[in-house]
Amino acid sequence: MTTNLAIIVGKTFSGKTTMVNKIIKEMPKTYKVTTHTTRPMRPTEDLMAYWWENEDGLEKRLNSSQEILAMREYDTEFGKWTYWTEVEDLFPNADNIMILDLDGARDIYTKLQMNNEYHVEVYYLATSLDVIRERAVNSERGKTESPDETERRIQSDIEDFYDLDKALEANGIEYKGQLVKLSEQINYTGLVTRYG
Repeated sequence: MTTNLAIIVGKTFSGKTTMVNKIIKEMPKTYKVTTHTTRPMRPTEDLMAYWWENEDGLEKRLNSSQEILAMREYDTEFGKWTYWTEVEDLFPNADNIMILDLDGARDIYTKLQMNNEYHVEVYYLATSLDVIRERAVNSERGKTESPDETERRIQSDIEDFYDLDKALEANGIEYKGQLVKLSEQINYTGLVTRYG
């Protein structure tokens, strides 16, 4: 049996959560992977959006036998937030889907793709910057954080996705909110090796 994992990456406000919820509704045997974070829960978020942890919980997990597949820290206006994914978060021998940042997707793809027990694909939700900026202004999250923090995240994503965007643009990909299976469009392994 194989554990299948589809990883959705995309810029902030690109519509990743909406897309994943749509996929799960249409494919009810697909399991959404819940990842961990030390970030406080936003007022509009569901309790099950993440495994909500504090710094002590993070420290215990780092010192335990849990195998961490990917971890990322962000310095925000509210302090340091950590996000991570563990092997035990995946549903074994089933179809899994999750949202990650590009670095986390590269980490997991690199660690699991060569393991015959796993099949990993990375999909990019290609969304134009104009749409992202419009959603940032009109979304509930955009209304609860400062414009400076929103702009910081947008600029950070532009930088993080620069190489991927250039590679896809060279293949004629338009940014209309569609999912792009990276392994079919570019040499994702090569991109991981070069930039991961």
